[in-house]
Amino acid sequence: MQDDPVIVCASIMDSLAIPYCIIGGYAVACHGVPRQTGDIDVMVIIDGDPLDVVKMLRASGHGVNITKDDLLDPLGDVITIDTEFPIQLIAAKYEYQLNAVKNATIVVYDNRDLPVASAEDLILLKLKGGSPRDLEDVETIVDVQGPKLDMASLMEKARQIKVDKRLRLLLIEMGLVVGD
Repeated sequence: MQDDPVIVCASIMDSLAIPYCIIGGYAVACHGVPRQTGDIDVMVIIDGDPLDVVKMLRASGHGVNITKDDLLDPLGDVITIDTEFPIQLIAAKYEYQLNAVKNATIVVYDNRDLPVASAEDLILLKLKGGSPRDLEDVETIVDVQGPKLDMASLMEKARQIKVDKRLRLLLIEMGLVVGD
C-alpha cells in the first residue's frame, strides 16, 4: 500500500526544518476543485546553497536531483525528491514567492498542520507561470474563491510582478470584468 503522498511530503519537510508551503495541484484543490496531478510542488525558503538541502536529503536516504535554471526552465533550482509520488522543492527567489511561503494558510490534513499558499498568492504564482494549466488553475480558484478575494489588492500585486494584463484578460474572459 502506498503511503499518503501529502503525509510523506510533510514528514520530509518537517525533517528539513525549512520554511515552505504547498503550491501546485494540491494547493489548487484546497482553494478550488481537486484535479489530477503527478507530483507535489512545494515552495521553499532556502538560506544558503540549495545543494546543502540536497546533501541533507541524500544523507537521510532520499534519492534526489536538482535542476538549475536555463532558458527552457527559468524556475530553476528545483530539487526533486524521488518518492513514489515525486516531491518538487522550488526555491523562492523573488519577493512574491517569499510572501507565498510567509503568508501561507494552514490547512489541517490528517491531523497535521500543512502550510498551503493562500488563494491570492497561488493566483500570482500561477499567473507568473503562465502555462495553459496554470491559467486554468487561476480560473478555477477565482471561480470558487471569487467573493472572498480582494480583487483590487490582487490586481495591484499582479501589477507589481507584471502579470496584471494577464489577470485582466482572464477576468474579461470569465465575464468578471468588462473589457476596455
